[in-house]
Amino acid sequence: MKDKLAGFLIMIFFVTAVSVYAAEKERHLSVNEIVAKMKTELNLTDEQALSVKPIVKKALTEQKAFFDSIEGEPVLNTENLRMNMRKFQEEENQELSKVLTPEQMKKRIEKQHLRESLNKDKIDFSESLSAGVVMTPQGGSMSF
Repeated sequence: MKDKLAGFLIMIFFVTAVSVYAAEKERHLSVNEIVAKMKTELNLTDEQALSVKPIVKKALTEQKAFFDSIEGEPVLNTENLRMNMRKFQEEENQELSKVLTPEQMKKRIEKQHLRESLNKDKIDFSESLSAGVVMTPQGGSMSF
């Protein structure tokens, strides 16, 4: 029984590690990679791409500062995380709307909504919180 439990825990550890690694890799795209992706997806002109670059850089810098500020916290407040990510997105969209055409902004916002709807399928940690389990920033859980 102990061997099965140990094997199960090791399997969960590796699955979690791979998921965290993939999320970290996706979250840490460079400014140039993000602008190149936007240029392709939104059909940006070279001039727009140059104008978008500092906006994206500023947004990434602010997001990194936020994630660095919560890194040492023993419990992840998912509502605070969700609220701040929404705020970052709104601020970035406001700046981008000065550079992009209305059609490009519409396409960007549609992609954001699609991404958000896909993320809704992920685990909602608010239920586990009410059950006395909280998620740590490192992806683990703690019971209380």
